[in-house]
Amino acid sequence: MKKSNLYLTILIVALIAIAPYSMSAQDMVTAVGQEGLEKTVSYDIASFTDIRDKKLEDVLKKMPGITEATWEGPHTYKYNGMDIKKVYVNGLDVLEGNYEPVYNMKPEDVERLEISENHVSEKVMKGMQFSNDAAINVILKEEAASKWSGSVKGGLGLTPLLANADVNAINIGNKMQSTVLFKADNTGLDFSGALKGFGGENFRGGPPPVISGSGTDYSVKKFLNVEPSLAPLAPERVRFNRSAIANIGTTLKLNDDYQVNVQLIYHTDRLTASSLDETTYYLTQGSQVVDVVGENAKSHQHDIQADITLLANTDTKYLRNQLSFATQWNNVDKNISGTFPNDQKTHTTPLLVQDEFLYKRHLGGSILSFDAKAGLYSRPQDLDVEKPEGLFTQAISANSAFAETGVTLDNKLSDHLTLSLNGGVTGNTRQLDVNLKGLNNYTTPDVDSKLQVFNAYGGGKLTFINDKLQAVFEFPLRYGNYDLDDKITGLKESKSKFYIEPNIDMKYEVSPNLSLSLTGRFAQDEVERMNLFPSMVFNDFRMAERGLPAVKSGNHTFAMLNVMYSHPKTSFFVNGSTRYWKDKLVLIPIMDFTDDYIINGYRIGDSNSDGLEGNIDISKGIESLKGKIGIVMHAEVSNQSMVRNESLIPYSSTIYSLQPYINGRLNAWWNVIYQLEFNANRIKMDNEDTSSKAKSYTQTLEMIFSPWQKLNFSILAEHYYTEFMDDVSKHLVLWDAKAEYNLSDQWQLILSAKNILNQKTYNYTLADSQNFTKSYTAYKIRPRNILISLFYKF
Repeated sequence: MKKSNLYLTILIVALIAIAPYSMSAQDMVTAVGQEGLEKTVSYDIASFTDIRDKKLEDVLKKMPGITEATWEGPHTYKYNGMDIKKVYVNGLDVLEGNYEPVYNMKPEDVERLEISENHVSEKVMKGMQFSNDAAINVILKEEAASKWSGSVKGGLGLTPLLANADVNAINIGNKMQSTVLFKADNTGLDFSGALKGFGGENFRGGPPPVISGSGTDYSVKKFLNVEPSLAPLAPERVRFNRSAIANIGTTLKLNDDYQVNVQLIYHTDRLTASSLDETTYYLTQGSQVVDVVGENAKSHQHDIQADITLLANTDTKYLRNQLSFATQWNNVDKNISGTFPNDQKTHTTPLLVQDEFLYKRHLGGSILSFDAKAGLYSRPQDLDVEKPEGLFTQAISANSAFAETGVTLDNKLSDHLTLSLNGGVTGNTRQLDVNLKGLNNYTTPDVDSKLQVFNAYGGGKLTFINDKLQAVFEFPLRYGNYDLDDKITGLKESKSKFYIEPNIDMKYEVSPNLSLSLTGRFAQDEVERMNLFPSMVFNDFRMAERGLPAVKSGNHTFAMLNVMYSHPKTSFFVNGSTRYWKDKLVLIPIMDFTDDYIINGYRIGDSNSDGLEGNIDISKGIESLKGKIGIVMHAEVSNQSMVRNESLIPYSSTIYSLQPYINGRLNAWWNVIYQLEFNANRIKMDNEDTSSKAKSYTQTLEMIFSPWQKLNFSILAEHYYTEFMDDVSKHLVLWDAKAEYNLSDQWQLILSAKNILNQKTYNYTLADSQNFTKSYTAYKIRPRNILISLFYKF
């Protein structure tokens, strides 16, 4: 890292250290109330909004304590380390989880944001349920309620011919709330953030919703690696696309208790991408395997998703029933050059239909809950690979039918102590058919297998909640029976397994500003049901995976300590955590290299892995900046092992990163957004000299000038540095410019130019600690383009 960057980092750290005492942030963030452990703070929107902000998400990014968790999916936010699980508008959950239209609202329609920590969304469970989640309540201005408001934007440009359109509208009435979102684009934008995914594929991150205690994931394995490879840059840098999305949502209040919500989404995406990747797989005694893959890819995707939800959420009962439908049509064509040249075509058409029901009500001094879930999930997956020696095809038909039901009784033993008892059953049938033709130099039978899983679960949970402490100790028990039957190989296997998975969560409020939380888990990992199949299935032209050899799983132990400090009066937030984990595996991951294929699988044996990581996130709101400064730091060390070509490879990895930033205005006519992200990682094989390391940093600087009330213009610079080896490195500098002119209070003219230097490729190196590989990659990026747009708000 250059000395100038180091000096800037030290300066920002110093500023943050003295910020609570020396920098005013009066009324930017204020504490507004507390109900039990649910504390609420209010963010004044006007204190953070500036001339360039067109959407609520633009303002969110400048608020101290709020971070965008992009690694968990688009539009996923955290508040001082807590996941933001609910977004309300005037106290109403009008969008049932699809909150993108809220983040697209005009800032001038919003009076304030209220953020509640330790939020319990089910009113009937308040005071009885542990929570370490947060919620946002968007409070509209009085004149913005009960009428349509929003914005329309359209643009045209060149290199090549460019066009985009963006329509966002919302109406929050007393009886009906509606949202309309439409976007179309070929400038690189990605609209998949509104999609929910299929089964275990949750685009917003985290596991799919399942009944507490069942531990069952019903999704069908997504075998094919069909997505084109894209550089880890902003989407508009790398996506050569034609995309569109239409999203309509309506919530109708049926009476004082019940409301019904309907969500409809249509999404389409045509995408092309080009990359060149050289991956080194490290073996024992200094040997290695190198793969070179040049990829030119085209994909064409359509998504249709629909939800209808009936909801009642009162102090005496909670009812939620959601019927969901999701389907996708995805075609990908890839021309592969390099070590194994070929043409590859993939086709997938997943379909999911399911219904989820949850009902809770008071029963004397207790809460009785009944929940149920049922559905059908289908995922056909076809792969055609044309090589110089001939055509190889693989046709996969995979279907899953599932049903589960459970009952929970929450008993209030005292004002602060609750005992919960639950029990239930789940059933799942999965049919997997795989047909292979034209496979060269390898013999593997087709697959025609049926897997039936039956789970019975139960257990107890003690929850303690008072004004200072919330704690939960859970002791779930589970029984699983697995029946696997394959008609082709004649394999029949029936196995049973018991699970005992105690866990504890505690959160203690040391003072009104400081709280500590502790989490401990011991989990007997769920059998990898999606990998239970005989023979072998291909992921693409080169990679294949064998099914699990037995119904076995290891265990996972981890402990995490989290420290949260907030001082709303000075807009100062600190979140720090440390986590230790240890895994005991009875199935060791293996990787075998043949002349034509890389085959992944498992073998039975004992292996341990462990790790320790620490994170700290500090942010400070500055009133004069109308924004914030902050720093994020991360460090991690881990020890793992895997088997390659029948040799055990133990290795260790070290990762650390540093990310200081500033987002605000230096004076009335000059805004600055600066961020530096430095990353370094190293992987080393135990007892050998073989190692892989990489360093990189990214700087982004945007300066926004507003010399007159009607005009603002900006310059954006991005600098990417990656170190391939000690004496070889690569720099990439990108420049953008934008100008905005207010024709009136409602109309605005926008002119933007991206990649002014007309850079062609982005090169970087990656050391992968999970797979013990190192890769050098070059991606094609979008050329220089100029776009003129007209923006209208109403």
